[in-house]
Amino acid sequence: MRSIERGSPSTFKGIIDTTFRDGAQSPLVAEQISRFSTQQRLDLFDAMHTYGVKVFEVFSPFVNPAEAEDLAALRERINTIPSDMRPSLAAHVRCDARDAQSALNAGVRRLHFYMGADEDSRATGHGKSIKEMRARIKDTLSGLHDAYPDIYVRFSGEHAFKTNRRKLYSVFDSAVENGADALGIPDTTGIARDTCIKSLVRSLKKKYQDVDLEGHNHNDYGYAIPNSVTEVTEGVSYISTSIWGLAERSGIASMTGLLFNLHRLNPDYVKDYLIGSSYKINTMMGDILHLPVPYNEPVSLTNRTHVAGVHTKSIQNYEQSALEQFGVTRSDLLVGADSLVGPLSGWHNIRYYLRELEFFDVTDDQAKAITKEFKSQSRDMNGRKDAEERLKRIASKYDLPHLPRHEQGRIVYERAGVTV
Repeated sequence: MRSIERGSPSTFKGIIDTTFRDGAQSPLVAEQISRFSTQQRLDLFDAMHTYGVKVFEVFSPFVNPAEAEDLAALRERINTIPSDMRPSLAAHVRCDARDAQSALNAGVRRLHFYMGADEDSRATGHGKSIKEMRARIKDTLSGLHDAYPDIYVRFSGEHAFKTNRRKLYSVFDSAVENGADALGIPDTTGIARDTCIKSLVRSLKKKYQDVDLEGHNHNDYGYAIPNSVTEVTEGVSYISTSIWGLAERSGIASMTGLLFNLHRLNPDYVKDYLIGSSYKINTMMGDILHLPVPYNEPVSLTNRTHVAGVHTKSIQNYEQSALEQFGVTRSDLLVGADSLVGPLSGWHNIRYYLRELEFFDVTDDQAKAITKEFKSQSRDMNGRKDAEERLKRIASKYDLPHLPRHEQGRIVYERAGVTV
């Protein structure tokens, strides 16, 4: 038996973005905008694809007509990208042939199946015994690779870290025997800790040497990013993330937060990502949700702000340098505004800048017009200060009113993590 390789930049295949699936179920999204519009999804997709994301997880079109329409829009956008640069859409589907076929009919060739082998799932969820689960997995997965040679199949054991190992192995055996390319080990309730993660990952890598492993860590107890880092360093191939870590309840690992932490371990982990655009993506989500980037998001402006003088010097060293590489400055929202390609992606950052940092009350149409003029001058800009001054001059033509003083106060307090 060959030796088991521990994690390194060569074993990490990247993040899987689940903003459009798990992120869409976030309480923040529900409270602020109800759901992402099709155009917002396309804007975010353009930004993340340019950033370096290669796999986007979405709902199965079987869920409802709106999700089917949004999936079709994303498929159409992907078809405009040169074939050697196209990212993949992965449909999050129940272990059910109807769900799978719905995604396949929609043109998806990456299926993310899920089914729990823990006691709660078997008692109050799908209600199947381990034997019945194995039969369902065989019925659903077998033959998929023969019918669709270009397909990629992942099977996740929901609540993997609170599942009896013997039972988890039993359902994973069935998945691998029937063609699974990857096994998912979601920490669905955020209960996993370092020792438990290392034990499970090492045992799975030893037992299933020819499949990928995928982590998906919830943040109920605040461990989503450290648990994800542990999995990567133990050799897990993929980690599910989302912008801001948006997901159900307290969320999952933040996309930019995880890459920020991996960069500190070894920059080679993030060599395929345009990390300088990290803060722009975070502010883009802030513009969509009408909220500042969360104060506890690692890649945020607040993470460069100190009140206590004793702390100021420390951030002048590694922390500030790393944050600047991830685009965390006021001016980095502006310089290179064309770096996030797509018809609309730039204006989200401009509006966020004008509203959250300059306190202007600016509409979508005004932000788009200002962005168009600002981008037209981008070749002539001489550094960050010049970019900032040019934007202010352009904005001044529109006689933008300032936000009411109480609204300015709310933004300042929220940016500092104070609820008002």
